[in-house]
Amino acid sequence: MRPLRPFAVLLAAGLAACSAPDLDFSGADGPLPDRFAPVDEGLAESGAWLFRRNCAACHHLGEGDRIGPDLAGVTERRSYQWIEAMIRRPDSMLAVDSIAQALLAQYQVPMANRRLGEARVRALLEFLRRADRGVLAGAVSDTTASGIAWTRVGEGPAVVLVHGTNLDRRAWVRVTGLLAGSHTVVSYDLRTHGASADARGRWSDAGDLIEVMDAARLTEGTVVGLSAGAGIALEATLAHPERVSGLVLASPSVRGFVPDEGEVPDVFGPLMTAFGTGDSGAIADALVATPTFSVGPTWSASVERIVRDNVRLFGVDPAWAAPPDPAPLDALQAVAIPTRVVVGAADFPAVRRLARELAAGLPDARLVEVLDGPHLLPLTHPQALADAVHSLTTAR
Repeated sequence: MRPLRPFAVLLAAGLAACSAPDLDFSGADGPLPDRFAPVDEGLAESGAWLFRRNCAACHHLGEGDRIGPDLAGVTERRSYQWIEAMIRRPDSMLAVDSIAQALLAQYQVPMANRRLGEARVRALLEFLRRADRGVLAGAVSDTTASGIAWTRVGEGPAVVLVHGTNLDRRAWVRVTGLLAGSHTVVSYDLRTHGASADARGRWSDAGDLIEVMDAARLTEGTVVGLSAGAGIALEATLAHPERVSGLVLASPSVRGFVPDEGEVPDVFGPLMTAFGTGDSGAIADALVATPTFSVGPTWSASVERIVRDNVRLFGVDPAWAAPPDPAPLDALQAVAIPTRVVVGAADFPAVRRLARELAAGLPDARLVEVLDGPHLLPLTHPQALADAVHSLTTAR
């Protein structure tokens, strides 16, 4: 038998190294995953091998552009449907899709059609989802004694995220991803939201926030509140000033604030009608049609799902909520901690006015306006909120 030449030995070794392992496609069936669904690790591992074999020659993940664009964050910039279509049929996408055409104009090299089947494309998508959510690995979730569901991830200065009405902690997924590499990030579901217990009698939103901090073993932290969550953050600061070292009030809504006539858009009329029916389905339909939950095509389906998952809160008597003492708008001068008030230029007039009044009335506050930002900034402009947090935690 003739000995193998060195080149043949190298070729054989290379082919062996490139041979496919036992790839797991068991999670590839069914509809596309929800954006907040856990990552299928087996499918993502198969996708990692496929990425190295088919994609890594042209694309980096987090190291900058190569022949084609860096794919870090692609699952947040593009819809899952777009990503799958671009992997499976790049030539067809170039013929009809303006984003694909713009990418070709920028990088001057058309994406190759690797002729991958549906299961392999789904595995690549799952790998990209895992890459974009990598900092969320190792998260710990639990429930407080009174039934408030919370999650903690990361190490560093503590940050507590408080969502608004009709949402839950899933709304913070993008902000958490930006902060968890350098902060301890705790998010939770308000009472009668998400996985938290329903309200049964008197309760305090500010008290629930402090209970979550106790359960997560945080002595103090920066509290970030969205919409009604901003009001809760203020109430907790006034009631427990020793626990809050900084505030970020995003798209604020505070109990006691009354919009002027004309500051509430006419589009809320159908919502008021739906409330009158008491039909949770009709209320959900009307809610998702309002500008409050407008986030653009990439996140719209996910936001609609969150809203519909949380309509049970309308069965709670609002009189059960303990009134804040003192009323936040009457005690702004007592909030003597660094604060950032973040508001989108495209938010409602009443929200923008309240943001200006808070920034003017709080002793150590700064107004941050997001040029094209709507109401749900954590999903549309997460970097603006992450920057606001960093400006507070790095100054200490």
